Amino acid sequence: MPSLSEETGGARERLLPGDVIGIVGGGQLGRMMALSAKYMGLRVGVLDPTEDCPTAQVGDFQIVADYDDKEAIRELAERSDVLTYEFENVDADALDAVRDIVAIPQGTDLLRVTQNRIAERRSLTNTASKPRLGVQ
Repeated sequence: MPSLSEETGGARERLLPGDVIGIVGGGQLGRMMALSAKYMGLRVGVLDPTEDCPTAQVGDFQIVADYDDKEAIRELAERSDVLTYEFENVDADALDAVRDIVAIPQGTDLLRVTQNRIAERRSLTNTASKPRLGVQ
């Protein structure tokens, strides 16, 4: 995963108080992310099809739309300094389409793997079978 600095070509090294994290998906994991972000002085926007979802209850704004709604994802991207997602039911192509306007530090490569259970299992099997230094 690239760092925020790498993702933005060195334009941003870190988020500052008042910056906005856009989260695609508004369940309990998103809520926990939002609470941590708020504690650090960040603002939070969420895209979720359920009005007043758990993340929206603690966030600053919500866009009510499906996870694959390209226009809604673009709107969230335009209102955010970084974009993230809370689970694998997100349109990776829609996220890639907004990388020119918002940083997505975790990228979409792993997202694509987790969307395909066979590829996910292969990836985990390949990782688990590689020897670790100092471990026998």
